[in-house]
Amino acid sequence: ASLGGRVIFMCLVPEDITMNRKEAFSIWKETFPTIVKQAEKENLYIALEGWPGPAPYYPTLGTTPEMLRAMFNEIPSKHFGLNYDPSHLVRLGIDHLRVLTEFGDRVNYCHGKDTEILHDDLYEHGILPATFGAKYDFSEGSWRYTIPGQGEVDWGKVAVRLDKIGYQGPVSIELEDHRYWGSLEAERQGIIKAKEHLSIYFK
Repeated sequence: ASLGGRVIFMCLVPEDITMNRKEAFSIWKETFPTIVKQAEKENLYIALEGWPGPAPYYPTLGTTPEMLRAMFNEIPSKHFGLNYDPSHLVRLGIDHLRVLTEFGDRVNYCHGKDTEILHDDLYEHGILPATFGAKYDFSEGSWRYTIPGQGEVDWGKVAVRLDKIGYQGPVSIELEDHRYWGSLEAERQGIIKAKEHLSIYFK
């Protein structure tokens, strides 16, 4: 706050990643309200990142509607919200537009990242991580992260819903795509292409 920051971006991953989410939640609800009270005092907004965490435990809190609903019931303050990143929702099989309908008033940040569902690989190992390794970087097998416009996210509808809820923050491009990785020029091209696609829908 003293440096002018207004949004704190975080993944709530327990130190012991084998801890089940229900147990982690019980610890969280006893400790986190104090942190949010301090955030309110400093006029800071917390944005939970929806990355589910490392396989095979996926321990991160705040990645599914079930958990978000429970967390927001415990802490109704809008200083405790989410980073809307539809790429994680798509890979988990969660309706990325419905999340905005239910939790739009808690969106404190937004990531411009997409996910492609790899249907042939989905047939091979379902939603489980590939036994013998994923074919692509930024993937576990049946899906891969990609730049906006190359996956399943309907960015036109996302833009309409973000506008409706009055979101005024950035759509921050999070570059995780094997085709635009490994060199400065490749990453530059990825960011340019992502921006070009998002610019179609966002003012």
